[in-house]
Amino acid sequence: MDHLLLEREGNELAAVPLGLGGLEVGSAPGNGLRLRGADVRPYHLVLRRRRRRWWAVGRGGELRLESGEPVSAVALEPGTAVRLGPYVLSIASERRAEPTDDAPPRDRTRPLGGADLPPAAAVALRWLDHDGRPELHRLGHGETVLGRHPACDLVVPEASVSSRHARIVTDADGAVLEDLASLNGCWLDGRRIWLAGLEAGAALRLGSFAIEVLDSRGAPAAGARRAAPRPVFPPGLGGALEALGIAARSAEPCVLLGETGSGKEVLARRLHELGPRRQGPFVAVNAAALPRELAESVLFGHRRGAFTGAVEPHRGAFERASGGTLLLDEVGETAPEIQAKLLRVLEESRVLPVGGERPIEIDVRVVAATNRDLIAAVRAGRFRLDLWHRLAVFVVHIPPLRERPGDIAPLVEAILAGAAGGGVPCRATERALAALRGHSWPGNVRELRNVLLRCVATAVEGEIGEAAVRRAMSGDALLEAPAERRVDVEELLETHAGNVSAAARAAGVPRSTFRDLMRQGLRGRPGGTGT
Repeated sequence: MDHLLLEREGNELAAVPLGLGGLEVGSAPGNGLRLRGADVRPYHLVLRRRRRRWWAVGRGGELRLESGEPVSAVALEPGTAVRLGPYVLSIASERRAEPTDDAPPRDRTRPLGGADLPPAAAVALRWLDHDGRPELHRLGHGETVLGRHPACDLVVPEASVSSRHARIVTDADGAVLEDLASLNGCWLDGRRIWLAGLEAGAALRLGSFAIEVLDSRGAPAAGARRAAPRPVFPPGLGGALEALGIAARSAEPCVLLGETGSGKEVLARRLHELGPRRQGPFVAVNAAALPRELAESVLFGHRRGAFTGAVEPHRGAFERASGGTLLLDEVGETAPEIQAKLLRVLEESRVLPVGGERPIEIDVRVVAATNRDLIAAVRAGRFRLDLWHRLAVFVVHIPPLRERPGDIAPLVEAILAGAAGGGVPCRATERALAALRGHSWPGNVRELRNVLLRCVATAVEGEIGEAAVRRAMSGDALLEAPAERRVDVEELLETHAGNVSAAARAAGVPRSTFRDLMRQGLRGRPGGTGT
């Protein structure tokens, strides 16, 4: 295997293996080799193999040979090296092949042209449209631009895809995809890429839109892992995904606002994956589930002997998430004294464990999620205004499922595919989908999943009909409580002196579900105005 030799001031720093797809080099995150220096551009050069030789091709500017001579592209033969700021790059090959072509490869960041080019080693792309029908696109010789704009060569109908998202350049050496500074990125087999070769069997994502890479016959490579059958996120979340993409460019705190079951934790993980801390840990803490007496220990840690039962030291969530992202789920449920400590941690980037004497430096991006109206909580004095302003650098609103009925079909397909465990998934009929679209979904995607799992358990011949859906939805009848039952919620609150947890236990429902009932105004007496 060939290697890229990296030297600085005459000292060899590394020998980087070179795969068939080449290597992108620059100072920006996502390069295969990331180098820092005053003269290193964000996307400086790409190494591409052509006719058994490695070529360095400049991206967005000229290259400099070790001698200082400017070039746009150069074959890295023995004795030839490229300088990037303080670094020198050259190729070490186990065996030297005789050159067969003195022409440099074309810059993969610019369109190809010419009538005498050799036949293309074509690949094909396949995805599913919004109606679930497969679309196959064979790529010919030259450049193909993919994006949401109608002027693109291939129009990708997905809100998370940028207007001009990526381009694929195809020639006799294969197909290479380049990210055109898209908002939500290009992902190949789960890895964020800016420039990479495409091979049959690869799983490609533009933003959240899944694409299969096939051979020229429209078939994946033998034994290849197939791409996900649907986009990871449905179309109705396009606005939230766009806002996440903007927030991902920063490491400042972000607040996710959405109802219970709307997918706040899933989107928090998405924000982590898109951001500069994606190589660090992702730690999630449910603030609503923290016992008041242990909340400080769980969040900030404790020292041995700090309190009864503290027989071993404990690293808190902030310390464990250092270098990555900490999700504070249901942050609106935190006690006032914990809110004050959270504010201090965010201001100082230090935590003091319970029983500790010296604070610990941390480097954490905090993402707060809540299903409460925090502005109303601030006005009511239940949430600190200064903490809200410290957290709400970015605010992303996640629409409830009832406001995006167009997402029902792709969500149903994704949930049923997951329930099949790799087997043949059940299929929902059109009448069943219509019934699902007509539901208000107070429990959002979580409730939809529960309904579908009930349907799968009773499905006949792999088909889910309208009757099965309506029977399954009746399992959440409390959320669709008729007027004569609405008095129960208020009476439970009165019986338990306003203690929501006790009232929820008496009703036999989760605390979050009981809060949903309260927010939706189900506490009013029949014929009354409610409270």
